[in-house]
Amino acid sequence: MTFKIYSMSEIRGIPIGSLREFAKEIGVKGPTTMPKEALENAVYVRLKEIEESRKAPSELMHGKSRAEILDKSLVTENDREKFDPYSPKRTTAGLETVTGRFRPYVSGDGIISVRLLPTSEDVFVNSGFVESAQLKYGDKVEGRFAVSEESSLKILAEIVKVNDRDVSEPRRPDLNSVERFIPDEPLGLWSVHNDIRALALAAPLKKGWRVLVTHDFTVSTEDFSLRLAADLKERGYEVITLCLGVAPEKESIMAEAGADSCLFDVEEKFVRAAVELASQSACRIAEEGGDAAVVIDGIENCDDNLLIRKLFANACKTDKGSVTVFVTANTDIMEKRDIGLLRAAADACPVLVGRNLDITVDYAASVLKSDLHDCQVLNRLRFMSAEAASAIVANCASRDDAERLLK
Repeated sequence: MTFKIYSMSEIRGIPIGSLREFAKEIGVKGPTTMPKEALENAVYVRLKEIEESRKAPSELMHGKSRAEILDKSLVTENDREKFDPYSPKRTTAGLETVTGRFRPYVSGDGIISVRLLPTSEDVFVNSGFVESAQLKYGDKVEGRFAVSEESSLKILAEIVKVNDRDVSEPRRPDLNSVERFIPDEPLGLWSVHNDIRALALAAPLKKGWRVLVTHDFTVSTEDFSLRLAADLKERGYEVITLCLGVAPEKESIMAEAGADSCLFDVEEKFVRAAVELASQSACRIAEEGGDAAVVIDGIENCDDNLLIRKLFANACKTDKGSVTVFVTANTDIMEKRDIGLLRAAADACPVLVGRNLDITVDYAASVLKSDLHDCQVLNRLRFMSAEAASAIVANCASRDDAERLLK
């Protein structure tokens, strides 16, 4: 099992009961008899030991991108010849199917990642397939693989489709080479329901919004992100959902509920790998004329502000496709400067609050790059009973109708 590597300041903020349970999990001896200060030091030392014992990660395509993925040095020359599209020794016998996203190595090879995170299910891709299919970072690849008799690695032997298109069809223009458009209408938070669903309904298709959703320790946003993703799917988006800092016992539950990947260990190498692949996959969807939405929960677990700003920069609208980005950030963890930089890059900054065991948007505190008209109407609805507010919005086709009714 992997564990989050906490800083000393984070360890000091953990209640003594929870800290003792965590100490038992990571193998600290005698945690129940230690005073809090000694326990904090013991946990810190043990986490450092775990961090140092982890294997050195392999490098990926971009600068600091790092993740523990398939060791390409284990692929033999014989395997490369057998599973190369240009080789006369190429074999396609006894193959199994795989669908995932392409992640390149620096060397020209790569892997097909079944999840956003590196796993044992990933499939090695020879550089010959990368060249012949013109694979890009984040491409959705459907193909067939074989298990090597020499190394036991899964190795790609055939590509059937790339981004749901036949491999022989020409690629769409790169997203960075086409004209991008600025959203031509404000992100109004008018909603059929006075809750989180407003965010999904407020993001018009093909507008390319950048939405930073802020909250504090009183709000847990994992379920919110899954609800938001489900609502966006109903609106026609192709959604990529990544939850960072998830408790290990919830990972499988959230994956079944619709998360593309959940990440408990929030070391830089894992977070960067997952965020970059989510971002690049959304770009590939937009290039094919689709409308992609990236929902990343817990961005405070990513220490690289440049990466987060690059993620926001991918949000765009073109004449064919779009990328819309939703990111949640805990303001109690992130520094004010970092939050300020993200707000400057975002088009809208809704604030989440917890009320009556539910998560809602605090419209009065939210910052939107639009007029305050929507906020004023929704603010009045907030202080009405739930039944009355629901009846008003259910019978009003527009904000103007609601305003006339509320006068």
